[in-house]
Amino acid sequence: MVSRAQFIIAVALLAVAIGAAFLLLPSKPPGPAPEVVMDGGQFAQEHAQYKVSPPRGGPYDGYYDFPSLAPGDILRIRDRIASLEYDDRTRATAVVLSGFEGSDTLGDGLFFAGNLTGRYKIGDPVQITFHVVQTTVKYDNATVSAELLDEWNGKARESSPDGIPAGAIRRYG
Repeated sequence: MVSRAQFIIAVALLAVAIGAAFLLLPSKPPGPAPEVVMDGGQFAQEHAQYKVSPPRGGPYDGYYDFPSLAPGDILRIRDRIASLEYDDRTRATAVVLSGFEGSDTLGDGLFFAGNLTGRYKIGDPVQITFHVVQTTVKYDNATVSAELLDEWNGKARESSPDGIPAGAIRRYG
C-alpha cells in the first residue's frame, strides 16, 4: 500500500519529468509565412483602400491597415511592365505595371533603386515581392500602429535610400 505522502511525491516527480521533457523536446518550427498573390490591378485597389481604422485594442489612437493583408504575409505582385523610366537625379527607376494604369495612387509607378532599364523592358512579366510588417509610431501626440510593406517603407528600405531595393523585383514566368 502506498502512503498519501509517497503518492504526492510520485505525482510531483512525474509532473517535473513531464515538464522537463516538454522543455527538452524540439519545438515545431513555425510554418511558412502566408503568401498572397495579386496582379497589379488588385494591388492598386488594395493600396487605394489602405486607411486608418479604429484602434484594435492596446494603447493605439489609430491603426493603418490593408483590407486583405496582415503582418507576416508575403505579398507577390505579378503583372507586366507598362512603363519603365530611369531618373538620373533621383537614381531610381519608375516601374508602372499594367494594372497600375489609371490608379490615382500608383499611376506614377513604384520607384526602385538604381537603373533597371538594362534588365527589364516594357511588356516583361515581373513579380514584386513585399513582406508585410507591423510597426508602432508616435505622430502628433498619438500612437499609431501601422501595417507596412517592409521593402517599400519599412526597415528593409533603410538600406536602400534611393528606392525600393532592386532585389524586390524579378522576371516572372
